[in-house]
Amino acid sequence: MNAHLAVIHLELADDPHRHHVPPRRRRAYEITAPVNGSGQLDGRGWRSLRGSCAVRRLDRPEERRPLVCHPTGEWADDEGRMRIVGRTFRPGASVAVREADGETRTYRVTSLRSLAH
Repeated sequence: MNAHLAVIHLELADDPHRHHVPPRRRRAYEITAPVNGSGQLDGRGWRSLRGSCAVRRLDRPEERRPLVCHPTGEWADDEGRMRIVGRTFRPGASVAVREADGETRTYRVTSLRSLAH
């Protein structure tokens, strides 16, 4: 299966305040990564597209970090502040993210948009 570069938008799934907080202040991530036809992050695709891969927490836009695929298959930002525990990215799917504070939180995939490369 060929991977394609995609922008994935994740929003905190169980945030009771999300409807009262402006979108730019919500706890959410934007991940740019290669995704295969099954909606999974693709390590082989990452090797050839790694310069375009990144993760950005939307309530902290200045914190755009390179996205890394470790040899173990784990995905994280380059400093290990956030690690993606889930691997399937389809709108509506739940994905676990372990964050810098050590907590694992559930995020929902709200969109996946393919990019031309």
